[in-house]
Amino acid sequence: RVGATAEEGQVGACEQIDLVDHPGVVVMFEQGKLARVTIDSDIKTDRGIGLGSEEAVVRAAYAPLQVEPHAYSDPPAAYLTYWRVPTRQGIRFETDEARKVSVIHVGDDSIRLVEGCS
Repeated sequence: RVGATAEEGQVGACEQIDLVDHPGVVVMFEQGKLARVTIDSDIKTDRGIGLGSEEAVVRAAYAPLQVEPHAYSDPPAAYLTYWRVPTRQGIRFETDEARKVSVIHVGDDSIRLVEGCS
């Protein structure tokens, strides 16, 4: 759960941890609290969106979306962000040049970070 705390001394100001028992899932802690979960596996959202889902399906399932150009891929690759609670609880879908979901981030404002903790 976003906001859950890690045991004192286990994580620094910001740290990402690969979950060994769940390949393709990375958790990010900021100041000892769970801030983000990144999914690069076959896990799907509660609305059925997963890796390989078409951008149009994401747009139909999550609205309104903030759409931003992808930092490293050419258009039409993009970041599609849906805020359940603005800047506090959201989900961000990274899409590739084929307009398919390539990565999913769930969490607080940290879902907008492009390079892990920065």
